[in-house]
Amino acid sequence: MKKNMYAAVIAGVLIGALSIPVVNNLGLSVFVSPLVVGLVLWIGTVIGVWIGMMLRRVLPLLFEVVKFGVVGVLNTLVDFGVLNLLILIFSVASGVWFSLFKSLSFIVAVVNSYVWNKFWTFESDRRTNTKEALSFFVVSVIGFVVNVGIASLIVNAVPALFGANPVVWANVGALVGTLLAFTWNFVGYKFFVFRPETPNTSESTKISNS
Repeated sequence: MKKNMYAAVIAGVLIGALSIPVVNNLGLSVFVSPLVVGLVLWIGTVIGVWIGMMLRRVLPLLFEVVKFGVVGVLNTLVDFGVLNLLILIFSVASGVWFSLFKSLSFIVAVVNSYVWNKFWTFESDRRTNTKEALSFFVVSVIGFVVNVGIASLIVNAVPALFGANPVVWANVGALVGTLLAFTWNFVGYKFFVFRPETPNTSESTKISNS
């Protein structure tokens, strides 16, 4: 229980901190303080994980879903946080530079996703091996193509709707790309990368290693 709550606190702090540049770039700081948003997200993360822990005796799979959701939010904010930080630093929100920024932010989010999903969400206790690394790489590359490709297509080929400014439209494109990649990554990580080993597989591995 302590391990999960420690993880929830750390994830909540990261989620809250990474939400600050996103709130600022979207112009939402006029309506609400970024610090308040960060604090609310932090508290909400901890409470959400605690509720999931309380209900897992009744619905065992619920806690895994809750943890994956928390990691998903964290990954999204890592992606958006890095993207908006780069946009803020270089004052560019479209064109080739946007695609480069989105690529970098997605790569950072993928690394973050691997660590959190392996050791917390799916609690994989086996050592990272060639098969797992290769599976993770393949799933992530496909997710990368979906994420960056869809985001870049929307930002660079679709006219901004409702008079949205370039920064807001950049975040709209990033959101759509992230949601589609999130769905693909869940399926890939759950059923291909971190799939529990079957007894036969484990026994075969032990025999081959002996």
